[in-house]
Amino acid sequence: MANVAVIGCGWFGLPLAQSLVKQGHQVFGSKRSGQDAANLNELGIRGFALDLAKELVQSSLSAQMQQALQSDVVVVNIPPGLRRGETNYLEYVAKLEHLLLGKPYKRLVFISTTGVYPTSSVPLKADDATVNANALLGPLLDETMAQASSPASDILLKAESVMASLNMETLNQGNVSKTTIVRFAGLIGPKRHPGRFFAGKTDVPGGNVAVNLVHLDDCVASVSLIIHAALNHPDLLGEVYNLCAPIHLPKSEFYSEACEHLGVDSATFSEQPQPSKRIDGSLICRDLGFRYLYQDPRQMLDAC
Repeated sequence: MANVAVIGCGWFGLPLAQSLVKQGHQVFGSKRSGQDAANLNELGIRGFALDLAKELVQSSLSAQMQQALQSDVVVVNIPPGLRRGETNYLEYVAKLEHLLLGKPYKRLVFISTTGVYPTSSVPLKADDATVNANALLGPLLDETMAQASSPASDILLKAESVMASLNMETLNQGNVSKTTIVRFAGLIGPKRHPGRFFAGKTDVPGGNVAVNLVHLDDCVASVSLIIHAALNHPDLLGEVYNLCAPIHLPKSEFYSEACEHLGVDSATFSEQPQPSKRIDGSLICRDLGFRYLYQDPRQMLDAC
């Protein structure tokens, strides 16, 4: 087994760290406060405090953090917070770059988001659906189709670029990244039941828009698989993987069912079609043999 550091033990990072402990790895995990970091020890996770909002001085890093930074695998999971109007994401990424520079890890796993993908700019009409059942759900986008189509996606792609170029190895084929980037679609799981998002709302725009979702359990399983593959097949190159359930339902259909499942008033949706997109999360299945536990977002409702 290996040493694994999980930077950011929050909604996703903590279940990942706990799963890795059960798999027999020695796991380090960070929380922003010293008390929260100490609490991780009770879960078998060697906790250390890391608050990227504060100045980091190399000489003052705790012994636990310095040991964590020598891990075989480092998972970086810091939510961008762009929807909440936070603007320090690239600053935090730069601090992590400084901390990780020159470290001996075999693989860096950087958690990103499918927010890097543009929404289709093709105008859509309601009767398009009669020609192609997927027309109103938008194009299917794979890992190669990210682009800086908005200020938020520009920030996300810059962060990915920093992590992908960190501590590159020089092999026969040239410079090779030791970073695997995992782009999560919309997250569903405990304390994130989708029914509460639109409960009781009226005339919600974009009823035709495809939902791109993934369950927490699939997030944990996929990153665990990536870590296993990196440790057992060190020749595998750094890759970019989308993580998104393969079935895409219209927003109106899925969230109406989610409201009913939660027992709250359903929403009503506008019939005016909006630009949409569908995220293709199949590459990790082809490359690593991953299988989604929840292929249909409706299956996720009972696991929230």
